Amino acid sequence: KVVPRLDIVPNGTGDLLAALFAGHRVNGCAVPEALELSVSGVQKAICASATRDEMNLTAILQGFDSRVSPRMGALE
Repeated sequence: KVVPRLDIVPNGTGDLLAALFAGHRVNGCAVPEALELSVSGVQKAICASATRDEMNLTAILQGFDSRVSPRMGALE
């Protein structure tokens, strides 16, 4: 899947990508799926933060739901 390059993005998108990818991996997603979900999450964050220098975290968090990645089982 090709993602168009945007000229203006808010600060912190690289950190968000890394955090989303790590979270998806911890929750059991395979690398390709974790990367796809992470890129999609960053795209949503950029759209929710349009025209801002910083990410609009409130809007971003409202856009995610419990189906973002599979839940991990209980730790033993």
